[in-house]
Parts: sequence; C-alpha cells; structure tokens
Amino acid sequence: MEQPECDRISGGVCGVLRAVDDTAHACECSDARRRSPYPKASISWSYGTLWCMLKLDSNLPVKESVAPVVVDAVERIGFSVIAASPNENGEHLLTHVTAVAVLVGQFLGKRCSLSILEGQGDDAPLPVHTEGIYGRAGICPYFALACLTPSESGGSTRIYDGRRAAKLLREREPSIADMKIRYRSRAYPEEIQEYSIVENDPSYGDVLRYRARVETNQVMSNPTDPAESEVYERVDDILRECVALEHYWNRGDLLFVNNKITLHDRTAYRGARVLLRMRIDEPAVTTFTY
Repeated sequence: MEQPECDRISGGVCGVLRAVDDTAHACECSDARRRSPYPKASISWSYGTLWCMLKLDSNLPVKESVAPVVVDAVERIGFSVIAASPNENGEHLLTHVTAVAVLVGQFLGKRCSLSILEGQGDDAPLPVHTEGIYGRAGICPYFALACLTPSESGGSTRIYDGRRAAKLLREREPSIADMKIRYRSRAYPEEIQEYSIVENDPSYGDVLRYRARVETNQVMSNPTDPAESEVYERVDDILRECVALEHYWNRGDLLFVNNKITLHDRTAYRGARVLLRMRIDEPAVTTFTY
C-alpha cells in the first residue's frame, strides 16, 4: 500500500490511520514539513502543532497504536480529532466509527452510552456548555462525536479551553469565578445540578464548568453581585479568547473530548445532518460495559 504524505509541524508522530474492525494503518513522516493531501485532519497535541489523520483501510492495531495517541491528546489539551479521508463513503461507516469509538473509549473509561443525533438544520447556534451539566449525578468525564452525514453548510463544533478560561476569570473577575449557577434540562426536568462557574477538579485543578445563558439556568447571586446578564457577558467574553479548536465536519470524522477541562458549542447550520454521540462513564447511564 502506497503511504500518503502527511504533515509534521512540530515534534511527534503524524500519520494516516484507518480502522477496519480492530486494525488501522499509520505512517510516520520525516522532520521536513510536508503538505497533507487531506485537509482539516488532526489529532492535536498542542494548538496546531501535531496533526494526524484517519483513513479507513489499514492494519495497525487501534488498541496498541491509535488509542494511546488519542488518549494522550485528550488528557493533555482536552480533545483529539480522527479525520476520515474525504473519499470515505463506505456503507458500513456507522459500524466502523462505532467500533473505533468503543475501542478507543475503553482506554478512557469503563462504560459508554451511544445515541444517534439527527437534525434538520438550525438557524441558532447551540450555546457553549459543559456536556450534561444538568445531571444530578455529575457530568460524564469524556464524550465522542462522529459525523455520519454532514450538514450542507455550517454546524462546526468549537472546543474551548476550560482551564485557560478559569485562569483568566480568576485573574479578571474573581467575584464571578465563585458564583454558582443552577442548571436544569427542559428535556429531563427531574435533572438539576449546581456548580460554581470555576470549579476545582481533583485531577485538573481550576476549570470552567458552565453553560451560556438559557431559560433553564438560574444564577444564584447575592444583592451585591453583578446583574445576571453581566455575569454571562463577562464569562462569554473570556471564552472567546479560549477557542482551542473549530472543527468543520466531514463524513467519518471522529472527535474525542475531555469534558472536564473543555466546553463546546455548535454554530448554526443548514440541511440535515446525523452524528453519533458516545458518552463515556456517564454517571447515571450505562448501555455498554467494557
């Protein structure tokens, strides 16, 4: 099999990977910078410094070679993108991406829940949030999204660095950092949870745990605190400085996210799209145990 060129911007391994069942193929590249034939493909170690792609046909074990790279990126910076070749049109795509997600997911947790998310277009963006922030039992530490059908336009997913945002908020708005917001879900009214805007995570230190302003939020403020609208404005202003990734979806792309140290949103989009979502170690749900 001819190995395609790949891009190495700074140190580390960069390659083209493809999963069929439990296998994938990877190639290493030299220190010389080379142009990749596959756009928008990345497993990022630090912002924009290491790139890696997934192409669906190969023979490098996912468990031995792909998963460690993905897990390292997820723990270091909070996300990892495995991007399919633009020519990926396999009829078994759902099986392939689910297999890769589950195989890699077992290195991040002990169980997972799977959902198919279908949309017909949305003129409004999805507000920035921590995944499942309203859950009474807590948030899932990790989740993954895979694109089965991309939208006609728009619908990119942005990942925000929650540790950097927490640091900036502590420095600039210390009174807001410790304010609490109570979160509810319209779809699951029995679910209610409350967090400080900046939470101290036992594993990662200060992180932003937050959902932008929606009707089901309630800021637990004191009379001397800033107005509720001001609280959201100041946090959202800081988050705009903390965009770590904007991913434009192609068919077959797979995005792993560390939900404890990042937040995410989705831009408005046109046309139908279908995503697979996998939540890992979601406290209140178990549909698959490794």
